[in-house]
This record gives sequence, C-alpha cells and structure tokens, in this order.
Amino acid sequence: MKKFITILLSGLIISCSTDDDFEKNENKNFISNIKINLHDEEYWINYEETDFTFEYDRLNRLIKKNGGLSRLPNSAGFSYAFTKDIHTNLTYENNKVTVEDFSSIPTKKRYITLNSLQKIESIEIPHLNRRMEFKYSDNKLTEILTLFIKSPFNDNSLIVSFVEKFYYDSNDNLSRTEYYNNEPNNNSTNKIVRIFKDYDNSTNPTKSLYLLEEYFYRSISKNNYRKYEKTEYYGEYNFRTSEKTWFFEYDSKGNIILDKLQQL
Repeated sequence: MKKFITILLSGLIISCSTDDDFEKNENKNFISNIKINLHDEEYWINYEETDFTFEYDRLNRLIKKNGGLSRLPNSAGFSYAFTKDIHTNLTYENNKVTVEDFSSIPTKKRYITLNSLQKIESIEIPHLNRRMEFKYSDNKLTEILTLFIKSPFNDNSLIVSFVEKFYYDSNDNLSRTEYYNNEPNNNSTNKIVRIFKDYDNSTNPTKSLYLLEEYFYRSISKNNYRKYEKTEYYGEYNFRTSEKTWFFEYDSKGNIILDKLQQL
C-alpha cells in the first residue's frame, strides 16, 4: 500500500511539473499577429489591409503563417495586395523542418536542418537549385555559404558559390552583411551590402519567426533596427541603393505595438 501511494504521489508531481512547464511556455510572448509591414524590401501595397497571423504548437514552435502578398497588374495602383488565401506551413520531424508556401501550384518547399541549439544549420531549396550552409561563432551567425547548381549536365560546373558575411555592433545587434561571389579564381568585385541601423532599446518580438525568410534578418538581433539600406556594387561603382525607414510606436512597457506603424 505504501509503495502504491509513493508511485501515485510521484505521478502527481510529474504531472503537475509538466502542466506548470506548459503553462509557463504558454505565457511566453510569441507574436500572434502583425498588422504592419516589417519586410526589408519595399513593396507598394495597401498597408491598411495587412494582417498576418501566426500559430504555434505545444512546444511553442511556429507551425503556420496566415496571409501573404499577391502580385497585382500594373494598372492596379499597388504592386501587391495582402490576401488570406496565401499561407505557409511548417512541419517538424526531429531536427528537420519543412517550410511549405501555399501560394502557387505546385507549392514551394524549403527544407531546413537545425543544429543542437535549434539554430539553422542548412537550407535546401529544390525549386531554385540552391543549398545554404550556416556558420556560427560564439553563438552568433557569422556566414552563410550559398551553393547553386549551375548545370546538372556538366559535372565540372555543378556549383556556383556565394558567401554572406555577418557583422555585429557592441550590443550584439546585426549591423552589416556583405554578399559576394566566393568561387576560386573569381576576380569579380561585385557585391551586395546590407546595413541595419538606428536600433531601439526594445526587445525584438520577431525572434520566433526566424524560420520565415522575410523575417530572418530582423530576427537575428537583440533589438529592432529602424533603418535598412541595401547597396549593390558593380566593381567599384555603386550600382543601385535602396533604403527603408520605420517609425515604431511603443506601449508603456517599451514594447513595439505591432498593429500601429508608420512608414517613410
């Protein structure tokens, strides 16, 4: 009888501990919806209609993004329109994640492998013939090596490689990346430089969205950048520069209000 009571109490303790842990996880501040445009690239859309929603499983893993941007004809006045007909599903199997965009037929898939710290180790994108390999130092992303299949019929020219280097400021916020051709004997000085600046002191609310391509750069940092610049260099020359600025509003605790944003 004493043995039975001991087993019963042990079961109750384990059950209560599990429930408490789940309740704590449920109380974590994960994004449930975004009514603002956080994309780095400039899209001409009707921002008043934007309303992305996000779903998570019991382990607080992102499993679905509802909403997307649909291309419009030039006569529409906007380049894109927000629509609920587009969604993205994320499916987990051990350390593998399949990200599937339901915006076209056939659907587009990305296959992500996570390391032991749940950071991205590699990404396979079959429809683009692309593989991306991620490198870290001191738990920070330092490099992404991108490999393209140039010609599936010529074994000597299967791979074209590019590398993107990541640099951080003293607050562990991403400040700059440089993307360029990494092939041996390549003398090209063409590159793409991305600058992230004017950071606030607020906690970054997008960290749970790091598996979504459109939020990846923003999810890396501790805080939130409010200005983004992208410059494409052709040799020594500045070929094209684009920039974007955000004016965030904050609540009484200093957190970004995600359904109120003005853009320049």
